[in-house]
Amino acid sequence: MIAAEMRRFPGVSVLEHNHDLTRHGWRGVADAARATRRFSGADVVVVPYCPNGLWGSQRGKLPQLLTVLTGTPMPVVTVLHDVYHPGSRRRSEWWAMAMCTALPKAVVIHGEHERPRLESLPRSARAQVIPHFIEHRPAMARDDAREALGVRSDRKVVGVLGWIHPRKHYELAIHLLAALDDDFELWLIGSPPGPSRSYGDALLALAAELGVADRMTVTGYVDETELSLRIAALDVGLCPYRDASASGSMSTLLSGRRPIVANDFAVAEELQRLAPDAITLMPDSDIASYREAVVDAAADAPPSQAFDAVLQRRSPEAIAGQYLATLRAVAA
Repeated sequence: MIAAEMRRFPGVSVLEHNHDLTRHGWRGVADAARATRRFSGADVVVVPYCPNGLWGSQRGKLPQLLTVLTGTPMPVVTVLHDVYHPGSRRRSEWWAMAMCTALPKAVVIHGEHERPRLESLPRSARAQVIPHFIEHRPAMARDDAREALGVRSDRKVVGVLGWIHPRKHYELAIHLLAALDDDFELWLIGSPPGPSRSYGDALLALAAELGVADRMTVTGYVDETELSLRIAALDVGLCPYRDASASGSMSTLLSGRRPIVANDFAVAEELQRLAPDAITLMPDSDIASYREAVVDAAADAPPSQAFDAVLQRRSPEAIAGQYLATLRAVAA
C-alpha cells in the first residue's frame, strides 16, 4: 500500500518485488542474492523485517539478512515490523535485529514505544519513527453487511482481528463473552500462525468450558471482501492485547470506523489521543469494566466523524509522504 501511494508522487518511480525467502539452507541464501539483483537501477531500497513469515528459519535468516543488507549496492532502509525485545546475544533473533539496525543507511520503526526494545542493539538510537498507516476502506452499511453474512439483526457482535497469538490475550475476550448477555457473540477474525496452533485449540476448549462455544466464531483467514463485511458488521472491535508492537489489527478496525475497547497499552494510548471518542481504554483483565464499556459502545456507537482525525493523520498518503522524505534523504 505504501509503494502504491508513493507512485502517486511526481518524479517517483517504484520497483516492487515480492520474494519468497523461506527455503532452508543455501537455497534460501541464493534466493536472497537473487533478490538483491532485482533492484538494479534503484536509488534506495526498502527492506522490511519481521521475525515471522518473511525470512527463512530462525538461524537460516542470518546469512540471508547479511546477503541482502550488504550485497545491495544502493543504500538500504530497513523497516522493522513487530518490534519486541530480541533477548540476549545467545539468541539468533538478537543477531538478526542487530544486522537490521547496524548495517542499513537508515532504520524505521512505527512508534516511540518500540525504541526501548532496541536499546541493546548497535546503532539503534538512530531509528526514525514513521507510524503504521490506516488503510482506506469503502463505507458499508452495518445492516447490509450483516445480511450478506447471515447475521441476525437482534445480535450484537464483538470482534478480535488478526493473528491468533498469546500476546493478544484472547482469553480475556472469551471470559468477557461469558459475562455478556446471550445476545452478544464473539468473532475471532483470523487464524493462529503455525507455531500457535495449540493456542487456538486451547481457546476453543476454554469457550466450551465456559459454555459460550455456540456464541463464538473462529473465521480462519478471510479474503479482503469478507474482511470488509466482517468489520462493517461489528458492533465493537476488541483489542485486549497485553503486549503489542505497531498494531495493524487495530488500524484495520479503525479503517472500518468501528468503536474499539482496548487494553491500556502504548499503541492504543497513541491512537486514543487522535480518536478519543472512538477508543475506550481499559485496565488489563478487569472483566466488569470491559463488560460495561462494550455494552455502552454497542448501544451508542460514536459518530463517523469521531474517526476523521486519526484516519487523516494515518492515511496511506500521509504515511507514504513521510517514507518518501526519509528515502530521499538517504538517496541523497
